[in-house]
Amino acid sequence: MRKLETSCPNQKEIEHLLGTATTEEQIEFLATHLDSCESCRRHAESIGQQASLESDLHWATEVREQTSVSIEDPLHRLSKILPEYNLIREVGRGGMGIVYMAEQPKLHRMVAIKVLPALIGVVRPEFKVRFRREAELAAGLDHTNIISVYDFGEADGTMYYTMQLIDGQSLRAILTEIEETGAVDCVVGPDSSDTSRTEYRSNSRSLYRSGNQAKNTTGVPEVGRAYFRKVAHWIAEVADAMQYAHDHGVIHRDIKPSNLLLTKDGRLMISDFGLARPAGIQGITGSQSLLGTARYMAPEQFASDANPSRDDLHLIDVYSLGATLYEMLAFRPVFTASDDRQVVYQIQHNDIIPPSRFVRQIPTELETVCMKAISRDRKDRYASAEEFADDLRRWALDMPIHARRQNAPERVVRFIKRRKLISALSIASLALAVTAGGLYTRSNSAQANADRALNDAAYERASNLVLQAQSLVAEEQFDRAIELADEADLILPHFTQSIHVKAIALNRLERIEESNAILQSAIAQDPADWRSRFLLGMAIHGDHGTHPN
Repeated sequence: MRKLETSCPNQKEIEHLLGTATTEEQIEFLATHLDSCESCRRHAESIGQQASLESDLHWATEVREQTSVSIEDPLHRLSKILPEYNLIREVGRGGMGIVYMAEQPKLHRMVAIKVLPALIGVVRPEFKVRFRREAELAAGLDHTNIISVYDFGEADGTMYYTMQLIDGQSLRAILTEIEETGAVDCVVGPDSSDTSRTEYRSNSRSLYRSGNQAKNTTGVPEVGRAYFRKVAHWIAEVADAMQYAHDHGVIHRDIKPSNLLLTKDGRLMISDFGLARPAGIQGITGSQSLLGTARYMAPEQFASDANPSRDDLHLIDVYSLGATLYEMLAFRPVFTASDDRQVVYQIQHNDIIPPSRFVRQIPTELETVCMKAISRDRKDRYASAEEFADDLRRWALDMPIHARRQNAPERVVRFIKRRKLISALSIASLALAVTAGGLYTRSNSAQANADRALNDAAYERASNLVLQAQSLVAEEQFDRAIELADEADLILPHFTQSIHVKAIALNRLERIEESNAILQSAIAQDPADWRSRFLLGMAIHGDHGTHPN
């Protein structure tokens, strides 16, 4: 074995030693060195934090794959060990068991039976604990928008519980139907009086593309207010049920479209408490905590230094429900990477693109409500699910909402803060803005000067991003160029330079309809925008090659 007698190993050697040490002698040698060398110990700890997250993601993916497809108790065997029920057919399955439709003759009712097969309980004993906790927590909740649990038991090593059978479909199925049929009839009905509603045309591409760029297309949903009111009503119902669960000490931790079921009478109900936790249990980032779907998880669930108080844990559910609302509005998830690791990176580092960038008919105030619910900083979210529901209903009733939309200076400050930009320009601009805010009542001219300085800072930063994007287009790194163009547009909304470079990148990726759509939108806003007209004309005439930057 290699000895570290004269010098410390470099970072790659540390990583190698951590990954290959297996014998007691190797482990003892490595532990002794790390105990005596602070520099190596700090590096090892940083590796360990990332490795822990990678391990959780790998474990979560593995568990979902194993338990969702490889284990199945035959119906005839289950019927023998559960003689009080007549099992009819399987209706669903996931990471925590299989759900069957069944008849309970004694009480003359149809029920759903969730089963944890005996083999899973043997292979993963912790699943039995999770399963029992799920039944106990759900059984303690009695709300019209939470699926009721009737009974719990174990027979021949197979754990099960019976619950209310919902004759309906999930929000995930509804979103899939909208994508497949190209219409929102499944939400507002085919005979809706909302005359502004038209079909959604996906132009033969999936709604859920990879990456996190704003991908406007000519087929964006032209949905009317009836659709948005219905969605707001549904989400408010779920928020009420969440508040009820929180008041009873239960954090769901896995709110997402597939766990929200729509009944025949129009109620949206919460299901699957498999990852639920009593609010009194501290900590949310521990080992194997990432069994839920990453794209609906709050940013603090991935932070190694996160330590929210018990009073903050419910904000995880607020974020997840906000992410679900976002998907119902934008017809795409908040973050769209196909791999969990990429999703986690986007959640931690990428700005959230407002849903109106994809569906421009979204009412501004409804978008404001949604964006507040999914704020990266939990202190900026709604303080409770009840407040979230209240603002949704205020919007639906045409009353003023409590949420406040971020203005341009606030967006610039947030952008600079998140990226820790330490430039003389940004520092001077922020200082001027703060000074002007404090002296506003005494000096309107000082405020005006500060606003101009801040706007100059925004223009400077946006222009730099566009220049980088243009260079990337020349290098044929089109996806990254689109990302930078989107960042520039977040700093300086409707910045024509960012629109042009994005249109060129989309065109080069042969996403012609998307490119044309943003150019047409730019022309509609500014008929004198000759460059947008020029680029659009070239695209219409079939020139999909190189365009001037």
